[in-house]
Amino acid sequence: MKKWNQILLCFFLFSLYSCGKKTKEQYSTWSIDNQQYSDIAIASVGKAVAILGNNNTNEGFKLVFFLNHLPLGDYQKEWTIIGDNPDQDPTVAGLFFYLSGNAYYISEHNTTPLIASSIKGKAKYALSGAWFVNYNNAGDSVFIKATLNEP
Repeated sequence: MKKWNQILLCFFLFSLYSCGKKTKEQYSTWSIDNQQYSDIAIASVGKAVAILGNNNTNEGFKLVFFLNHLPLGDYQKEWTIIGDNPDQDPTVAGLFFYLSGNAYYISEHNTTPLIASSIKGKAKYALSGAWFVNYNNAGDSVFIKATLNEP
């Protein structure tokens, strides 16, 4: 009988550990001027807009597509990043970062695309590095690299 209790205890502890474990793929990571950040993003998908972000305007990000899904890189792998999308163009991505309560948008001189792919059916976006400008102070810019993952 003791043996069964030990087996059940081991199974319970393994199950508890497995359920609470966060895999590397669940976290989004980014660096702003070589300062590292990470968080688990939240995906919000509606009829005409899909957003991936962490809802933290102090140290966070928001990625916006005017689509009814997060693209997985199957039909469009490279996405042009823009700071403003008043026409809701579905062929470009809006990407914003937040640092110390300030919003940063992509520099108008940027040519680096956002690369879309998927891991286990979940969206993954990679930015090899680009300059972003403070929304309220054009003289303040930061260099950002990122890997943004759908949870």
